[in-house]
Amino acid sequence: MKQKIFAIIASIALMAPTSVGALTAEDLQAQINDLLAQLGTLQTQLAASTGTPATGTPAACVGVTFTVNLTIGSTGADVKCLQALLNTDAATKVAVTGAGSPGNETTTFGPLTKTAVVKFQQKYASEVLTPLGLTAGTGFVGSATRTKLNAILTASVPTTPTTPTTPTTPTTPTTPTTPTTPTTPTPVVEPSEGSFTAIIAAAPASNASVTTLTNVPIYGIQFKAIGSNIKIDRLDLQAAATVPATGETVHPATLIKGISVYDGTTLLTEKIITVADVLKDSSGTYYIRITGIGFNVPKGETKVLTVRADFYT
Repeated sequence: MKQKIFAIIASIALMAPTSVGALTAEDLQAQINDLLAQLGTLQTQLAASTGTPATGTPAACVGVTFTVNLTIGSTGADVKCLQALLNTDAATKVAVTGAGSPGNETTTFGPLTKTAVVKFQQKYASEVLTPLGLTAGTGFVGSATRTKLNAILTASVPTTPTTPTTPTTPTTPTTPTTPTTPTTPTPVVEPSEGSFTAIIAAAPASNASVTTLTNVPIYGIQFKAIGSNIKIDRLDLQAAATVPATGETVHPATLIKGISVYDGTTLLTEKIITVADVLKDSSGTYYIRITGIGFNVPKGETKVLTVRADFYT
């Protein structure tokens, strides 16, 4: 494959100059553009045969710059560009076939994309992870990761040769002006990837007795956003149910009918609980996973997320 590609490139290089003398500037530019398009195709074929990243901007990345953080649940053209960039490198490919694979990129940031981002962060750890004090990829596309992605985008854009112009007659040099005193540049503070803390809130009270069956506040979690705005999308709530008279442990789905999550008085999401919704980890502990919460905490602020539940009689 390499020999065939190199042979075609060589033939293009030999053919290009033969008719330059008879071409107009417009014809020459058109021929240059055709040669660049052929070269891009050959580079893509070479990358596919060697497993190395292809040069040139993926079609999904035309006009795209990474300006916002991306994570599980994010959607948009920048997510599709992210998948396309990851797919140019065999070491960070999102998927081999199906959704997310080369040519089948999507606009949704899912688990496969997160796994590929982790591989990307590990590959460029010295630029993405080490400056932040991290030792392993997180799958979260924050400022450091976006900076590296934008650098790759910029480096992959080929420069289109311009049509040569007729040299102008040099003008008489003017007397140089007295240089002005340079001003002190204003330092630019780069944004950093944020984090958050989570502790049990003061309300609802811990271990409070349940005396009603509907919309009972059972859990309060106090979140503080550090370094950036934070959005909480998923909670894993540990659940246990015991019959007081016998001490027998029963499945939580036989007690809990439904769970709802609130930001103050605003309902964020609610879920009817079935046996299939209650998971069990390796230690035998039951927990219920609530997704799609969308709880936003502005940078530097502290907010309380309240979990309420409905119970069977």
